[in-house]
Amino acid sequence: MLSSCLMAAQQKPAEYAVKAAYIYNFGKFAKWPSEARAFNICVLGKDPFGGELDRTVAGEAIDGKPIVVRRMLDLNHGLDCQILFLSNSERSRMSSILAQVQNLPILTVSDAPDFVEHGGMIQFELQHDRVRFSINLRSAREAKLNISSDLLNVASRVEGK
Repeated sequence: MLSSCLMAAQQKPAEYAVKAAYIYNFGKFAKWPSEARAFNICVLGKDPFGGELDRTVAGEAIDGKPIVVRRMLDLNHGLDCQILFLSNSERSRMSSILAQVQNLPILTVSDAPDFVEHGGMIQFELQHDRVRFSINLRSAREAKLNISSDLLNVASRVEGK
């Protein structure tokens, strides 16, 4: 029992390190309609990344804009995000959160089950111990986001083609 708990604890950081790298790369393979001074990656709810996301984007830029990681407990602190990661802790509020950002140029990402079916844009999934992702292209288009075909080609599933 203890060995399985230790293995799970060891796998979590690696899983979220991979997810952090994916989030960074999502920013390079999507285009936003508006210009911003910084490229904000926001984490809404309990942060599952620890310091992985910060380490991944430290000193990096997207489209010449420095990347800033912001953590939020609610959306009342502004919607100045290019990428919004909805933590699993927000599952009960997922529909209302997605309704608040619907049609805004914010790439929504989560690892919550059925995220893309509820209108989220990119959902992380574990398949055979590998991090994969699905894309809801219809939601991205409604938000005026252009997702690169390179990203679509590596997705495990694309909804709304």
